[in-house]
Amino acid sequence: MSDPNNTPDNAQQAESTPGADETVCYMCRKVIKSNAWTCPYCGKIFEKMLLSTLTLNSLSGAQKEAFSKGYQDCRIRWKETRDISLSISNYKPSRGYENAYRAGWKRASDELEIRGEPTTPRMEGVRRSQEEEIRKHLRRSAPGFFIVGVIHFRFSSTLSPIWGSLLMVLGFLNLFIARRAMVAVNGGALIAVGLWNIVLAGSEYWAYFGVMQIGWGLFEFLKFFSRDAWWL
Repeated sequence: MSDPNNTPDNAQQAESTPGADETVCYMCRKVIKSNAWTCPYCGKIFEKMLLSTLTLNSLSGAQKEAFSKGYQDCRIRWKETRDISLSISNYKPSRGYENAYRAGWKRASDELEIRGEPTTPRMEGVRRSQEEEIRKHLRRSAPGFFIVGVIHFRFSSTLSPIWGSLLMVLGFLNLFIARRAMVAVNGGALIAVGLWNIVLAGSEYWAYFGVMQIGWGLFEFLKFFSRDAWWL
């Protein structure tokens, strides 16, 4: 079944003065029905709650095909351009089934956003920039972990060589795992080994060394959680 209240009769109607049961879409300035869920010309959604009731399982026949077409068109556009924005140039629903088509497009775009996929070329560029910044930070941190690990081995009579081994392993992983989670792992390990050195090292000098490690660890966590960090 089509959407009779949402279907324009012709292009002339779209440009005319709205009648008693009509209004003007504030996106494309075309005349549409006042009770329309979406604009049949540009796809602007007016009734989000009502449109959300249209699902693949709730539709049948031509409306189900229109929903599937909108869903697939959105996925294809994202695959080709990394952009899920809907404009007049790429809004091509079947006449009379605009609501179902728009619901399908929205369903696909919502799924991409929930998955955390970059949905515009700009977002794709930001994501790649963030990954590169994280990679650089972790690689810059790796030598520090190796040095602190060697210190633990060099002074194994006071410091724990087990912690030294762990820190050197983290230094190695920082060279190859460019993930934001590694920043949190680094911070947690540094704070833990710092507390160990303060409590059990038995020397004021090594206690200061532990404080330095805790400070480094807190700095890593600050970068991980802060919205103002350079990769967020």
